[in-house]
Amino acid sequence: MIRDVTLTRRNGIPYISYFNEKQNKPKEVEINTVIAGNLVAGEYKCEWNDKGLILHLFSDQDAQGEKIPPHIPAPGNTLESANIPAAGNTPPGYFYNPYYFIPMPPRKTDDQIIGDSPPPPHGIYVQGKYHGRLRVTMTVETPLLLPDAQHKTESPKDHYTYPLRMVDGKPYIAPTGVKGMLRSAYEAITNSRMGVFNDYKDVTGFRGATNDAIKLVPARIENGVGGGLRVRLLPGKSTIQRNGKPNNNLMYAAFYNIYDPHTKNVIPGIPTLSHGDKVWIQITILNHLNYDFFNVDNLSTSPHTGTGWHEGYFFESGPNAENKHYERIFFHDSSIEQTLIGSLTLPLGGAMGKWDVLIKNYRENEEFVKQSPPSGPSVLTSKCSACEWSKHFAGMKLTDGVLCYAEVKWNAAKHKFCLKNLYPVQISRHVSPNTPLEVIEKSQQRNHLPATCYDQLSPADRVFGWVNANIKDHKAKNAYKGNLRIGNVKCVQFEQNGFDPAGFPLANLAAPKHAQSRFYLGDANGDPQKSKISRDVAAYKNGKQIRGRKVYPHQWYDKEYWNSNNNNNTCFYRQPPGDKERTDQNRSIKGWVNHGSVFKFDIYFSNLSKFELGALIWLLKMPDEHFHKLGGGKPLGFGSVRLEMDDSNSIIADTIQMTAYYSDLNAVLQTANSAEDIKNAFVDQFQQFLWLPNNGNKNNQVKGSDILNAFLKSSKGFPHNEVHYPRLSCDRTMDIFEWFTHNDKNKSKQLSLPKLTDPNPKLPYDPTK
Repeated sequence: MIRDVTLTRRNGIPYISYFNEKQNKPKEVEINTVIAGNLVAGEYKCEWNDKGLILHLFSDQDAQGEKIPPHIPAPGNTLESANIPAAGNTPPGYFYNPYYFIPMPPRKTDDQIIGDSPPPPHGIYVQGKYHGRLRVTMTVETPLLLPDAQHKTESPKDHYTYPLRMVDGKPYIAPTGVKGMLRSAYEAITNSRMGVFNDYKDVTGFRGATNDAIKLVPARIENGVGGGLRVRLLPGKSTIQRNGKPNNNLMYAAFYNIYDPHTKNVIPGIPTLSHGDKVWIQITILNHLNYDFFNVDNLSTSPHTGTGWHEGYFFESGPNAENKHYERIFFHDSSIEQTLIGSLTLPLGGAMGKWDVLIKNYRENEEFVKQSPPSGPSVLTSKCSACEWSKHFAGMKLTDGVLCYAEVKWNAAKHKFCLKNLYPVQISRHVSPNTPLEVIEKSQQRNHLPATCYDQLSPADRVFGWVNANIKDHKAKNAYKGNLRIGNVKCVQFEQNGFDPAGFPLANLAAPKHAQSRFYLGDANGDPQKSKISRDVAAYKNGKQIRGRKVYPHQWYDKEYWNSNNNNNTCFYRQPPGDKERTDQNRSIKGWVNHGSVFKFDIYFSNLSKFELGALIWLLKMPDEHFHKLGGGKPLGFGSVRLEMDDSNSIIADTIQMTAYYSDLNAVLQTANSAEDIKNAFVDQFQQFLWLPNNGNKNNQVKGSDILNAFLKSSKGFPHNEVHYPRLSCDRTMDIFEWFTHNDKNKSKQLSLPKLTDPNPKLPYDPTK
């Protein structure tokens, strides 16, 4: 029972103050943390609906208008009517992302407490270390997915259905799963090295900005006079200005109307052409919406030398977009004065290697989007079934006669243009100048990369173990067992939510999109990059830092949301019905572990320092309503579990106590070490450390407490708010890629993912407003 409920406001944020009779102490919480239900039976009721939080007063006394507590709205009125906004309740038009990042500031590798050092030996109790057992109770808060891969079944369209992993009639959780959950959390809160680092070794690609298309000059690869390949620019009837744009603001290539926009068939009577064919054209200037362009009025495959005819080349990318009418004709009017740029033939230089990387990225993206549609080329985003892949997806080598687009850069010192990049199409993918790994290696985050020798083991490596993934010396020590072991995970209370034999179709889950650099990449301090910067500026470049360690905040939803019959369009964990409900892009399950199920396990440890043990205990003694993440489907809200340490059945002994115990067969192990004291010692030690970003800006310094606070905020999540991948509305049927496309528009805010520790790190449904 709680009583003495009042509404207060602090720093503009409303709070509910009340007295908790069970705990015999007053409490105060933000309004958004109050779960639907009675505050005090018969007096106040707090509930949520589509308008937000509502406080109802309906006791007899209040109904008569007597002694209504101050600041509480009239019976049945909403907080809005009382002019008190619901703190943390995202206004209409906003949502929270399913993942954020824990700060990863430079590490103090030489520090004796939090730095790197060789691990203690096994087989002996080292002086000054701690040993023992921690007993833990784990309670399921949101449904837990434990798919049994061994007994999966396959249905048409390569769709897999997984039963719940069971042993002796109870759900089975492998100790390694619990250990992995704890390790990832431990790495974050101790700012340790990463144990695994596999996905950052290739350059990332991204679609170029539409307004940059006018700067790309049509070009043809040709054999040079003295051997080797060169690129010949074909700027049409324009002169290339030093900013790369044509002097007349007309795109360099001519537009050739060739497709029926509905069927994507070639218009009858159009000459049969192949990509790269030489043609002769007559052109005029036409207007299309907001721009003018050269239109092909007449085209011939036979030479014409009369007035108004231009020699050119047919450029075909294919019917790869909805409502596409045109292909392009590359040409050059030699009568136009071109002395401002000098020669139109340029050496390839380093552009050839960049081209190969770009085409490789295109092909990898093709394979990726085939597995995770819709994303990538416009053919996949189109509703027209007649659309096809662009021609360059088959692979293009730079050889004599290849047509492409050239990005040129003015060299003021040499007073000429130099070739910067080559692209297969006008609005092309780009690749970042550096790989994410190179960005990390060139920053002060390089000490977060996995250890390569014994002397580099960070706290997480010494506690949980280490394997050298980059073995160069086979005679050296390349693995360490660690000093922690998880015992058998026993299910003591279980309720299964079973589904029909066809299984329950989960929403699509794809691999991390590292190419979304506005979300994954930070500035020189690892903070969010500025808004309103281009994709090229926001790309992976040396001098920046990655945002940190990826975490999935707890998602607050009522029990009805997790009802397997819930199939409305704001149930984000369920794949929408239709022909894509069960494909090779998603998976189905036959059951999950319900809310309230309970597991118990022991953590056995030895030779841990007070700091190392304190960090572990801190993870087991977080405040109420803070959760860890376990199992599958974390971005969808699954797998929130509450860990609680049983102090009375845990054993914590130092080396002196262990020595005394084993020195006498009749001795009783004396353990006078308080888990709470050891946890507080970790917090005190860690909070005193301060990291300074590599630019030396003291205003952006990161403290140990900042890391712990970020982790706590993730563990608590954002009560009573929409949490899902970016979409243009709260409708789960909306495609995710459309939000990112809108966010990258020139007139958009071009937002980065907010910091987890921001007061309200939300994102708008419409990033253009």
